Amino acid sequence: MVTDPDILSLAVTTIDLKNIGLAKAVFDLRQDLDMHATLAVNWSTIKNHSLGVQFFSQVRHRALDSIVLGVCKIYEKEKRNELNSIDGLITELCQTQPKSLDDTAVKTFLETYKGPPIGTSSANAIRSTFNEFQSKYSAELRSFRIARDKIIAHTEYDALIKTVPSYDVMERLFYFAADLYALIVSSFVGGSPDDLRKNRPIRTSLVRLLHEIGISNVKTEME
Repeated sequence: MVTDPDILSLAVTTIDLKNIGLAKAVFDLRQDLDMHATLAVNWSTIKNHSLGVQFFSQVRHRALDSIVLGVCKIYEKEKRNELNSIDGLITELCQTQPKSLDDTAVKTFLETYKGPPIGTSSANAIRSTFNEFQSKYSAELRSFRIARDKIIAHTEYDALIKTVPSYDVMERLFYFAADLYALIVSSFVGGSPDDLRKNRPIRTSLVRLLHEIGISNVKTEME
C-alpha cells in the first residue's frame, strides 16, 4: 500500500464519476446475466408449468436484449462524446496519470489479465491490458455490436446474425469490467468497492418467485 501523503484520493473527480457510471452498467449486466441464466437452465420445467410461461418467455427475451446492449455500452469506444464505458474511463485515467494508492492491487489486476509490468505508469499498463483483452475478444464483441445494430436497434430484413456469443464469454466480459471498477476504487479513488461479482439480488428474487409458483429444485448456474 502506498502511504505517500502527496498521493491524493480521486473521489468526486471525473475518474470517480465515470467509474460510478461504469459500475451501474456492470451491475445491470450482472442482473441481466442472472435472469438469462436462471431462466435458461430451468426452461424445460418452466415450459411444462401452466403459470406464467408467456411472461417468463418475454422476460427471457428481454434479458438477452439487455445483455447485448449492456456489453456494447460497457465496451464502447469513446469518440466525440465522453462515456462511462471502460474505454472512456481508461482514457481519462491515462490523461490524468494519477499515482496509485495501492500498487499491489494494480499488479494483481495486471497479472490476472496478463498485462505488462506497471513500469512508470499504472494507467498506461492498465490501458495495454485492456487493449489486449479487447483484442482477444474482438470477434465476440463485434458479434454483440452486429446483434445490437441489426436485430435489437433495428429489424433488418434477413439479418445473418441469429445468435450471440456464449454465456461463458458474456461472463468473462462482465468479470473484466467488474474487476476494473473495483481496481479503480481501491487503487485510485480510495475506499471499498461494491462486490459486483456477488451483488446478485435479481437472481435471489427470481429463484424465490419460481419457488412460489411451484417449481422446486431451481438451478442457477449454466453448465
